[in-house]
Amino acid sequence: MTNWNDFPPIVNDITTINLVDLDADETITVTLDENNQATPVDMVNAPPHYLLKPGLEVKDVREALLQKLQRDGIVLPYEDAHDWITAWEYVTRAPFKNGREDYQKGIWYLEELLNRMKERGNYEYQPED
Repeated sequence: MTNWNDFPPIVNDITTINLVDLDADETITVTLDENNQATPVDMVNAPPHYLLKPGLEVKDVREALLQKLQRDGIVLPYEDAHDWITAWEYVTRAPFKNGREDYQKGIWYLEELLNRMKERGNYEYQPED
């Protein structure tokens, strides 16, 4: 009989685990604390890849960036603002979620933004006076 304790762990810092019930075809995500106690993760209202630190989520920074545009009098066409902030979100969460795929999505949104700017003939925005 194999004693699994004789083998070194492959990963020492697993904090989030997806548990799959193959019979019910359901998945639950849990986080482990320092005592290896599992706590279910609310993937709808508080997914861990959006939590930058306790009390600060990606949405908080997104809102602050958009508010700064407004305070500084920078008006972006809706499509440009959408593509800019969506690219930022993908790049920000990439290391914590889908890695390369999220980086590629971020690049896709930035290319869409740059192509629109090129078609309009401008590469910069001027604050309103």
